Amino acid sequence: SSFNVITTGNQNRLSWSTASEENCDYFIAEKSIDGINFSDIGQVDGSGTTVQTNNYTLEDRFPFSGTNYYRIKQVDFDKKYSFSPIRSIKNEVLKRPKLFPSIAENQITLMLPTKPESEIKFNVISQSSGFTLKQFTIDQGKDEVQLNISSLPAGNYMIISADGQFSPLRFTKL
Repeated sequence: SSFNVITTGNQNRLSWSTASEENCDYFIAEKSIDGINFSDIGQVDGSGTTVQTNNYTLEDRFPFSGTNYYRIKQVDFDKKYSFSPIRSIKNEVLKRPKLFPSIAENQITLMLPTKPESEIKFNVISQSSGFTLKQFTIDQGKDEVQLNISSLPAGNYMIISADGQFSPLRFTKL
C-alpha cells in the first residue's frame, strides 16, 4: 500500500492505494497542524475483502497555512483500525490574488486569497489606451473566476478591483 499528498492550487489531494484488503469497512483521512493532534477531514468507503489493488483519493479543500500533516486511518468491519505513516506538505496560503496564466489567448483564472464577504467588481483595462474593455464580478463566497478573454484585442492588460483593495494584476492577451 502507498500514501501520497500533493498540492493542487489552494487544496491538497490525498491519494492512497491498497494491494489487498481484508474486512475493510472505511478509511478516515486525518489532518494535523502539529503532527500530534489529528482531526477527521473526510471518510471514504473501503472495498471489504479483495485481493486486487484499490486506489482512493480525497481533497483537503482548506489546508492550513504552513505545514499540514496527514494520515489515513483504516477501519475494519469489527472496528479494529490501523494508521498509515504520516505524510506532510507545506502550503502557502495566498495573501493576494493570483492570476494565471499570465499570457493567454482564450481564458484566464483569477483566484482570491479568501472568499469575499460581498461581491467584488473588477475592471479589465487596456494598458495602451487606459480604457476599461471588460468588467466582471466575483460573487460573495466565491474565491475563483474563469474569464473568457477571447474577444479582447491582443495586447497587455491590467485587472483592477473597483474598490482598490487589491493591487493591479497584469496579463498579456495573444
